[in-house]
Amino acid sequence: MSINNTKRPKLIVGIGASSSSIDALIVFFSKMTKNTGMAFVLLPHLESNYQSFMAPLFKGKVNMPVLEAEDNMLVEANHVYTLAVSKETTIADSHFHLSNTSKPHQEWIAIDYFLSSLAKDQGERSVAVILSGTGCQGTLGLRDIKLLGGMIIAQDPLTTQHYQMPKNAIDSGLVDMMVSPEEMSSILIKYTSHPYLDKQTHTITESKLKNIYRILAYMRKRIKYDFRGYQQNMLLRRIQRRMCINQLNSLDAYYDLLKANQKEVTALNKDLLIGATTFFRD
Repeated sequence: MSINNTKRPKLIVGIGASSSSIDALIVFFSKMTKNTGMAFVLLPHLESNYQSFMAPLFKGKVNMPVLEAEDNMLVEANHVYTLAVSKETTIADSHFHLSNTSKPHQEWIAIDYFLSSLAKDQGERSVAVILSGTGCQGTLGLRDIKLLGGMIIAQDPLTTQHYQMPKNAIDSGLVDMMVSPEEMSSILIKYTSHPYLDKQTHTITESKLKNIYRILAYMRKRIKYDFRGYQQNMLLRRIQRRMCINQLNSLDAYYDLLKANQKEVTALNKDLLIGATTFFRD
Protein backbone atom coordinates (compact mmCIF):
# COMPACT_ATOMS: atom_id res chain seq x y z
CA MET A 1 0.00 0.00 0.00
CA SER A 2 1.50 3.33 -1.02
CA ILE A 3 1.70 6.15 1.48
CA ASN A 4 1.61 9.84 0.71
CA ASN A 5 5.13 11.20 1.27
CA THR A 6 3.77 14.09 3.36
CA LYS A 7 2.26 11.55 5.76
CA ARG A 8 5.13 9.04 5.79
CA PRO A 9 7.21 9.51 8.96
CA LYS A 10 10.94 9.95 8.57
CA LEU A 11 11.21 7.90 11.77
CA ILE A 12 8.77 6.02 13.97
CA VAL A 13 9.89 6.30 17.58
CA GLY A 14 8.67 3.72 20.09
CA ILE A 15 9.00 5.10 23.62
CA GLY A 16 9.07 2.59 26.47
CA ALA A 17 7.85 4.37 29.59
CA SER A 18 6.16 3.97 32.97
CA SER A 19 4.39 6.24 35.43
CA SER A 20 7.83 7.33 36.70
CA SER A 21 8.62 8.64 33.19
CA ILE A 22 6.08 11.45 33.19
CA ASP A 23 8.66 14.18 33.90
CA ALA A 24 11.00 12.81 31.24
CA LEU A 25 8.15 12.65 28.70
CA ILE A 26 7.13 16.23 29.42
CA VAL A 27 10.71 17.43 28.92
CA PHE A 28 11.09 15.31 25.79
CA PHE A 29 7.95 16.64 24.09
CA SER A 30 8.50 20.23 25.24
CA LYS A 31 11.64 20.27 23.11
CA MET A 32 10.07 18.50 20.13
CA THR A 33 8.54 20.86 17.56
CA LYS A 34 5.34 19.90 15.75
CA ASN A 35 6.88 19.49 12.26
CA THR A 36 9.81 17.13 12.77
CA GLY A 37 8.41 14.56 10.34
CA MET A 38 8.55 11.88 13.04
CA ALA A 39 5.79 9.79 14.60
CA PHE A 40 5.87 8.76 18.26
CA VAL A 41 4.26 5.72 19.85
CA LEU A 42 4.07 5.67 23.66
CA LEU A 43 4.60 2.15 24.99
CA PRO A 44 3.82 2.24 28.71
CA HIS A 45 3.46 -0.46 31.29
CA LEU A 46 -0.26 -1.10 31.03
CA GLU A 47 -0.83 -0.39 34.68
CA SER A 48 -4.16 0.34 36.35
CA ASN A 49 -3.19 4.02 36.50
CA TYR A 50 -2.27 4.14 32.80
CA GLN A 51 -4.82 6.81 31.88
CA SER A 52 -4.11 8.91 34.97
CA PHE A 53 -0.36 9.03 34.40
CA MET A 54 -0.80 9.91 30.71
CA ALA A 55 -3.31 12.70 31.36
CA PRO A 56 -0.85 15.33 32.70
CA LEU A 57 1.38 14.85 29.67
CA PHE A 58 -1.30 15.71 27.13
CA LYS A 59 -2.69 18.88 28.72
CA GLY A 60 -0.96 21.52 26.63
CA LYS A 61 2.46 19.84 26.75
CA VAL A 62 2.49 18.03 23.39
CA ASN A 63 2.64 20.11 20.20
CA MET A 64 1.14 17.39 17.99
CA PRO A 65 -2.17 15.55 17.69
CA VAL A 66 -2.42 12.70 20.21
CA LEU A 67 -4.43 9.65 19.15
CA GLU A 68 -5.13 6.23 20.60
CA ALA A 69 -4.01 3.48 18.26
CA GLU A 70 -6.84 1.79 16.38
CA ASP A 71 -6.85 -1.30 14.22
CA ASN A 72 -5.62 -0.57 10.66
CA MET A 73 -4.85 3.08 11.53
CA LEU A 74 -2.11 4.65 9.39
CA VAL A 75 0.84 5.96 11.41
CA GLU A 76 1.39 9.52 10.19
CA ALA A 77 4.22 11.99 10.62
CA ASN A 78 3.90 14.65 13.33
CA HIS A 79 1.54 12.59 15.47
CA VAL A 80 1.76 10.94 18.90
CA TYR A 81 0.00 7.62 19.49
CA THR A 82 -0.87 5.77 22.68
CA LEU A 83 -1.69 2.07 22.90
CA ALA A 84 -5.14 0.75 23.68
CA VAL A 85 -5.41 -0.99 27.05
CA SER A 86 -5.84 -4.80 26.87
CA LYS A 87 -4.84 -4.93 23.21
CA GLU A 88 -1.78 -6.48 21.59
CA THR A 89 -0.48 -3.84 19.18
CA THR A 90 1.89 -4.39 16.27
CA ILE A 91 2.73 -2.40 13.14
CA ALA A 92 2.92 -3.59 9.54
CA ASP A 93 2.98 -1.55 6.32
CA SER A 94 2.92 1.56 8.56
CA HIS A 95 -0.49 0.59 9.97
CA PHE A 96 -1.37 -0.44 13.52
CA HIS A 97 -2.82 -3.89 14.04
CA LEU A 98 -4.65 -4.64 17.28
CA SER A 99 -5.82 -7.91 18.74
CA ASN A 100 -7.09 -9.09 22.12
CA THR A 101 -4.51 -10.37 24.58
CA SER A 102 -4.43 -11.92 28.02
CA LYS A 103 -3.67 -9.63 30.94
CA PRO A 104 -0.62 -11.49 32.40
CA HIS A 105 1.39 -10.72 29.26
CA GLN A 106 0.38 -7.10 28.68
CA GLU A 107 3.54 -5.48 30.03
CA TRP A 108 5.80 -7.59 27.80
CA ILE A 109 3.57 -7.19 24.76
CA ALA A 110 3.19 -3.43 25.13
CA ILE A 111 6.89 -2.72 24.65
CA ASP A 112 8.88 -5.71 23.40
CA TYR A 113 6.31 -7.11 21.00
CA PHE A 114 5.63 -3.73 19.43
CA LEU A 115 9.34 -2.88 19.09
CA SER A 116 10.00 -6.17 17.30
CA SER A 117 7.23 -5.48 14.80
CA LEU A 118 8.42 -1.88 14.39
CA ALA A 119 11.93 -3.05 13.50
CA LYS A 120 10.64 -5.51 10.92
CA ASP A 121 8.34 -2.91 9.35
CA GLN A 122 10.55 0.18 9.36
CA GLY A 123 14.15 -1.08 9.46
CA GLU A 124 16.56 1.85 9.77
CA ARG A 125 13.60 4.20 10.25
CA SER A 126 12.79 2.58 13.59
CA VAL A 127 13.93 4.07 16.90
CA ALA A 128 13.50 2.73 20.44
CA VAL A 129 13.68 5.06 23.43
CA ILE A 130 13.71 3.51 26.92
CA LEU A 131 12.81 5.84 29.79
CA SER A 132 12.57 5.53 33.57
CA GLY A 133 10.82 2.43 34.88
CA THR A 134 11.18 -0.79 36.82
CA GLY A 135 11.82 -4.23 35.35
CA CYS A 136 13.35 -5.14 32.00
CA GLN A 137 10.48 -4.30 29.64
CA GLY A 138 11.76 -3.26 26.25
CA THR A 139 15.09 -5.06 26.31
CA LEU A 140 13.96 -8.08 24.28
CA GLY A 141 12.57 -5.91 21.47
CA LEU A 142 15.78 -3.89 21.23
CA ARG A 143 17.65 -6.73 19.58
CA ASP A 144 15.41 -6.61 16.52
CA ILE A 145 15.75 -2.82 16.32
CA LYS A 146 19.53 -3.21 16.28
CA LEU A 147 19.56 -6.15 13.86
CA LEU A 148 17.45 -4.31 11.30
CA GLY A 149 19.37 -1.04 11.38
CA GLY A 150 17.41 1.17 13.77
CA MET A 151 18.71 3.27 16.66
CA ILE A 152 18.33 2.73 20.41
CA ILE A 153 18.44 5.48 23.03
CA ALA A 154 18.25 4.93 26.80
CA GLN A 155 17.67 7.57 29.43
CA ASP A 156 20.76 8.15 31.53
CA PRO A 157 20.00 6.20 34.76
CA LEU A 158 21.36 9.12 36.79
CA THR A 159 18.43 11.25 35.55
CA THR A 160 15.70 8.67 36.30
CA GLN A 161 13.30 8.10 39.15
CA HIS A 162 13.52 4.33 38.59
CA TYR A 163 16.68 3.22 36.79
CA GLN A 164 15.94 -0.47 36.13
CA MET A 165 14.42 -0.25 32.65
CA PRO A 166 17.14 1.91 31.06
CA LYS A 167 19.90 0.12 32.98
CA ASN A 168 18.71 -3.29 31.75
CA ALA A 169 18.70 -1.92 28.21
CA ILE A 170 22.21 -0.52 28.64
CA ASP A 171 23.47 -3.76 30.18
CA SER A 172 22.24 -5.64 27.10
CA GLY A 173 25.01 -3.94 25.10
CA LEU A 174 22.49 -2.86 22.44
CA VAL A 175 22.02 0.80 23.36
CA ASP A 176 23.58 3.36 21.01
CA MET A 177 23.23 6.43 23.23
CA MET A 178 22.69 7.03 26.94
CA VAL A 179 21.48 10.62 27.41
CA SER A 180 19.16 12.83 29.43
CA PRO A 181 15.60 13.58 28.19
CA GLU A 182 16.71 17.13 27.35
CA GLU A 183 19.19 15.83 24.77
CA MET A 184 16.96 13.31 23.03
CA SER A 185 14.98 15.66 20.77
CA SER A 186 18.01 17.25 19.11
CA ILE A 187 19.58 13.81 18.57
CA LEU A 188 16.46 12.53 16.82
CA ILE A 189 16.05 15.66 14.69
CA LYS A 190 19.64 15.35 13.46
CA TYR A 191 19.09 11.64 12.79
CA THR A 192 16.15 12.38 10.45
CA SER A 193 18.35 14.42 8.10
CA HIS A 194 21.23 11.95 7.79
CA PRO A 195 21.90 10.31 4.38
CA TYR A 196 21.70 6.89 6.10
CA LEU A 197 17.90 7.09 5.81
CA ASP A 198 18.08 7.71 2.04
CA LYS A 199 17.93 4.40 0.18
CA GLN A 200 20.04 5.88 -2.63
CA THR A 201 23.03 5.68 -0.29
CA HIS A 202 22.69 1.86 -0.16
CA THR A 203 24.38 1.43 -3.54
CA ILE A 204 27.95 0.20 -3.33
CA THR A 205 30.38 2.07 -5.58
CA GLU A 206 34.06 1.42 -6.19
CA SER A 207 34.94 4.39 -3.99
CA LYS A 208 32.74 3.15 -1.12
CA LEU A 209 34.17 -0.34 -1.41
CA LYS A 210 37.72 0.99 -1.18
CA ASN A 211 36.83 2.89 2.01
CA ILE A 212 34.97 -0.08 3.49
CA TYR A 213 38.01 -2.32 3.14
CA ARG A 214 40.28 0.38 4.53
CA ILE A 215 38.01 0.47 7.61
CA LEU A 216 37.98 -3.33 7.84
CA ALA A 217 41.78 -3.48 7.58
CA TYR A 218 42.02 -1.09 10.53
CA MET A 219 39.45 -3.13 12.48
CA ARG A 220 41.46 -6.32 11.85
CA LYS A 221 44.56 -4.60 13.14
CA ARG A 222 42.83 -3.42 16.33
CA ILE A 223 40.58 -6.36 17.23
CA LYS A 224 42.26 -9.23 15.34
CA TYR A 225 39.06 -10.16 13.53
CA ASP A 226 38.58 -10.17 9.76
CA PHE A 227 35.15 -9.06 8.46
CA ARG A 228 36.15 -9.06 4.78
CA GLY A 229 34.22 -12.25 4.03
CA TYR A 230 30.91 -10.69 5.11
CA GLN A 231 28.31 -9.44 2.62
CA GLN A 232 29.34 -6.06 1.25
CA ASN A 233 25.87 -4.55 1.55
CA MET A 234 25.61 -5.55 5.22
CA LEU A 235 29.06 -4.09 5.90
CA LEU A 236 28.11 -0.80 4.25
CA ARG A 237 24.81 -0.47 6.12
CA ARG A 238 26.39 -1.25 9.48
CA ILE A 239 29.16 1.28 8.93
CA GLN A 240 26.65 3.88 7.70
CA ARG A 241 24.55 3.29 10.81
CA ARG A 242 27.52 4.12 13.01
CA MET A 243 28.24 7.18 10.84
CA CYS A 244 24.67 8.33 11.39
CA ILE A 245 24.84 7.89 15.15
CA ASN A 246 28.07 9.91 15.19
CA GLN A 247 26.63 12.49 12.76
CA LEU A 248 29.34 11.94 10.14
CA ASN A 249 28.56 12.11 6.43
CA SER A 250 31.64 10.57 4.84
CA LEU A 251 33.48 7.27 5.14
CA ASP A 252 36.75 9.21 5.32
CA ALA A 253 35.52 11.10 8.39
CA TYR A 254 34.36 7.87 10.00
CA TYR A 255 37.75 6.23 9.38
CA ASP A 256 39.39 9.18 11.18
CA LEU A 257 36.98 8.71 14.10
CA LEU A 258 37.88 5.02 14.39
CA LYS A 259 41.57 5.85 14.57
CA ALA A 260 40.94 8.44 17.29
CA ASN A 261 38.39 6.59 19.41
CA GLN A 262 38.77 3.02 20.68
CA LYS A 263 35.17 3.04 21.97
CA GLU A 264 33.96 3.47 18.40
CA VAL A 265 36.05 0.48 17.29
CA THR A 266 34.28 -1.57 19.95
CA ALA A 267 30.86 -0.22 18.94
CA LEU A 268 31.37 -0.99 15.25
CA ASN A 269 32.65 -4.46 16.12
CA LYS A 270 29.42 -5.14 18.07
CA ASP A 271 27.29 -3.85 15.21
CA LEU A 272 29.03 -6.02 12.64
CA LEU A 273 28.84 -9.11 14.84
CA ILE A 274 25.16 -8.68 15.66
CA GLY A 275 24.42 -8.32 11.96
CA ALA A 276 26.19 -11.58 11.26
CA THR A 277 24.17 -13.47 13.90
CA THR A 278 20.99 -12.88 11.88
CA PHE A 279 21.95 -15.87 9.74
CA PHE A 280 22.16 -18.20 12.71
CA ARG A 281 18.95 -16.87 14.32
CA ASP A 282 16.99 -17.35 11.10
